Amino acid sequence: MKIIAVPILLSLITVSCSGKTKKNEGPAYCKCLKNQVCKKGKCSGIGYISAFELKKSLEKKDFVLINVLDFDVGTIPQTDAKISFNDRTGFLKFLGQDKERKIIVYCRTVPKATRAAKLLVQEEYSNVIILEGGITAWKKLNSGH
Repeated sequence: MKIIAVPILLSLITVSCSGKTKKNEGPAYCKCLKNQVCKKGKCSGIGYISAFELKKSLEKKDFVLINVLDFDVGTIPQTDAKISFNDRTGFLKFLGQDKERKIIVYCRTVPKATRAAKLLVQEEYSNVIILEGGITAWKKLNSGH
């Protein structure tokens, strides 16, 4: 009885996985980041990106990168703006009306980036991403430690 159950279970898993793969192919499929959801073929919500993933993404930059610190601890190359984490007017003026554009925010570690991301979502920007570990993680990655 056990011998028969294992092959049946494996075939069910194989069918399930192959069906899911086919379902994700096509224009409605998103490659969303941790904590984001795919809505109508676009990523939505607050996501998270590692310093390593950000570094790779800078090669084919398709996002706005914003330093949200209100003091200076450095800047990541290709940063588009420095706007304090709680400067709602500054964000709105800089970002404009394109509410679906991909926005990556960072601070020294994470707390102020989280507050900035929540502010942006309140203003209906739908694709906001936080750099995990902030500029501290970026510096660690790029120092070779």
